Amino acid sequence: MSTIPASYENNPPILPSMKTFELCIRNFCNFRSLNFILRCMPNLRQFIITIICSPSFSSLCGSMFKGDQWQRLLTNGPFQLDVFDIFLFVKHSDLILDIDVVIKSFDYFASIYDDWYMAIHQFQHTRNNRSKTKELANLFIGIIII
Repeated sequence: MSTIPASYENNPPILPSMKTFELCIRNFCNFRSLNFILRCMPNLRQFIITIICSPSFSSLCGSMFKGDQWQRLLTNGPFQLDVFDIFLFVKHSDLILDIDVVIKSFDYFASIYDDWYMAIHQFQHTRNNRSKTKELANLFIGIIII
């Protein structure tokens, strides 16, 4: 489902003087929309994004925790980012993630950037204490590259 006007798909508005952009999204976003937004700023040097998913959209936010998706978004654009910060927050979610898989999916950034920093904080409980997959009550991922 796209809300981008058809006339903008191939000819997006360009903001050539935009060097820094901070975006806060509540509820839901997707990589297609983020790609469109970033294409409008070809000279972007700093990108800060905060995504706060509410419980009703938490299942749709699962793709935001896939590092390969962020890699494609941030390396295939016309911009030359020096800094990007990604903050993901899911509150009271039934979203089920394997934290080890999430961390491994961001390995690309750790191998490319010396100053790569990733922090994950969660309040969790499991239905079965033997299970490695955790049901998350709150999840916060902060990813910072300088």
